[in-house]
Amino acid sequence: MNSPPNLIDKLHYQNSSIANAFSLCLGPEGGYLAVGGFNKTFHSLYDEIKFIPYDGRFFQYRIHWKNVRVSKKC
Repeated sequence: MNSPPNLIDKLHYQNSSIANAFSLCLGPEGGYLAVGGFNKTFHSLYDEIKFIPYDGRFFQYRIHWKNVRVSKKC
């Protein structure tokens, strides 16, 4: 069974120069979503970039969290 097309697939099919990928950056000062890959210049030399494979069995990316912390800035 093929996965249903998503926004990233559709953009890639319309323009093959756009990578069939996206990136999500979360940080203490904000973050961004990039379609078509990632921009390494937004990361410090010490930031590790992690790649999450697409899980076609469930038609989604599956992230296994170790922990989550939420704080409120006043």
